[in-house]
Amino acid sequence: MPKPKIKPTLFIICYLLLVCILFFAIHIQEKEIIKLQSKRIELLKIVNKTNTIIIEELNKIINQQIEKIEKKQKTKEISNATITAFNTVTWQTDDTPCLAKFGYICNRDDVVACPRDIPAHTKVIIFNKEYECMDWTALKYNGRFDISFDKDIQGAKEFGKKYTKVIVKL
Repeated sequence: MPKPKIKPTLFIICYLLLVCILFFAIHIQEKEIIKLQSKRIELLKIVNKTNTIIIEELNKIINQQIEKIEKKQKTKEISNATITAFNTVTWQTDDTPCLAKFGYICNRDDVVACPRDIPAHTKVIIFNKEYECMDWTALKYNGRFDISFDKDIQGAKEFGKKYTKVIVKL
């Protein structure tokens, strides 16, 4: 049986039809790629904008923390301040000598009663040692610093009354 012959014109038409279909398919894919690239660019813009906002917010937080640290590092110097000593005993304080205005103070060697204009828990440096303001001095002694010698009564007596520079960490 002889093979059927394909007419060249029919072959060319089929070939052209196939090329058109492929071209159309490629063209549709290119449009989709362009759409996807456009969406990607939009998303990148959104991400960049979001990142900028996040970075700005992080910078605000960091700057606030830096301000807090700088505020903590600020100091005030009081020259020729009066420094005295006290003990955590009832006959020098009240019936709860270990409970100061701002917390428990017994068995600590870093406690001082401060003038009333210094906030609670402020750190002060007296004789090159750091103390924490855990109480305020009595009104009649306001302006002086009273270092706790806990139960060391003899040490407090020997310390007596002194005058020196005090650095208040604000």
